[in-house]
Amino acid sequence: TSDLVIELKRLSALARYYDRFLRPDDETEIGERLQRLARLDSSTAFPFLLQVFEAQALGKLDGAEVCEVLDCLENYVVRRYLCDEPTNYMNKMFAGLYPKVDESTFVQSFKEVLADRNYPRDHRLIEILPKLKLYGRQDRLDKLRVVLERIELAGWDKKEAIPSVSDSVSVEHVLPQTLTDEWKTEVGENIDRVYADLCDTIGNLTLTGRNPELGNRPFAEKKELLAKSEFKLNEYFAGVLRWDEKAILDRSKALATEAVLAWPEFDVKYASAETSYQKPTRLIIRGDSFEVKRSEEHTSELQSRQY
Repeated sequence: TSDLVIELKRLSALARYYDRFLRPDDETEIGERLQRLARLDSSTAFPFLLQVFEAQALGKLDGAEVCEVLDCLENYVVRRYLCDEPTNYMNKMFAGLYPKVDESTFVQSFKEVLADRNYPRDHRLIEILPKLKLYGRQDRLDKLRVVLERIELAGWDKKEAIPSVSDSVSVEHVLPQTLTDEWKTEVGENIDRVYADLCDTIGNLTLTGRNPELGNRPFAEKKELLAKSEFKLNEYFAGVLRWDEKAILDRSKALATEAVLAWPEFDVKYASAETSYQKPTRLIIRGDSFEVKRSEEHTSELQSRQY
């Protein structure tokens, strides 16, 4: 029947869109954005994006508007990542999101809808990011690279010859992961705490193609090598005399400011009170207080305290 043919054609089109999400090209403005979203592990947004691309095919959205929608989505995902918000919140949220967006003012309406769904605002990002540990397993490392690359590109004038960020470029720890006696002297007192708290934070991380060459070298030597880097991210170190706790925190705060410029806060009206999920750290059962570091400990403690 004609209805069946129409539906089959629609399913075929949706399959093509889905394939594009999984294997995005980088030769178009839309493709570049899809590629970044893929690196940010944004597959939970696919149900919503399928409807966006279908709307474009029907003439409800043009290419420029689709690019803006993808930018808003990246903004939302990155800000939540940089504020350590739980990803499971987005699993069901995106599936039913499209009907809540006003198609007559799609981009602005999409911003308003996202802003009302645990969207981290500037003050929260600037507060949390400086001490947030970003370096870790591969999926977190992929997101971290996107963040550093985008901050790097934001620092370049469009008239300048922007260097390419190839696979040979890696994330470098300034304070190295393996401490030497020279580095212990460099950081000074409280080296164990500083290392544990700040080694994997954004202030101690940068992009470089000289990772093996930099290694565990003292800061004075690393500083000279980073000065030869083509990345603007590394121009920061020229004015730093010592790489200690204060220096790491200062750079973290500077990069947090760069992040809110790279992913600007949505220009919408916000509710007066901002709410977001907070990971529980303490459990109180019948007056007794217990520190809880992992969610599974909640259940374990409850079971052990049953009467």
